[in-house]
Amino acid sequence: MKNLVIAIIIVIAGSLTFLLIQKLNIKEVEPDDATMEQEEQVSVASGEYLDYDRFDPQYYTENRIVYVLLDSGNEIASQLDSDINSNMLSIPEGMVLVKIEGENINELRSNLSLTTDTTIVEVDNSGSVINVLNGISSLSQLLGELGY
Repeated sequence: MKNLVIAIIIVIAGSLTFLLIQKLNIKEVEPDDATMEQEEQVSVASGEYLDYDRFDPQYYTENRIVYVLLDSGNEIASQLDSDINSNMLSIPEGMVLVKIEGENINELRSNLSLTTDTTIVEVDNSGSVINVLNGISSLSQLLGELGY
């Protein structure tokens, strides 16, 4: 008997919901072309700032790759890191900034024959050095030096 009462209540609730939806004329709305265009304009495309351990060059063959070497104790490099983190959306689409810290810096410097004062290294898709910069303390300065 108890189950019958519960079943009747469920049927009544479903019927009332159906009638309410019909009465209010509620419809599922599909987005139109204007709405889709507006959403596309709002979305912001930007580049990336990745840790070296998360960077796999095979996934970025069409990107501009720039290594950011963050030596501990280097105030300019620390300022650059902070500025990049504060302005992530300003990294141009297609650019990948790769944050390199700790032992990875020594390994990279050795592999690419870099000096110890190097803080920025742009490489091509094969990993060969294209450009080396020093003394860059902000993302806007970096982008300016790279021609953005």
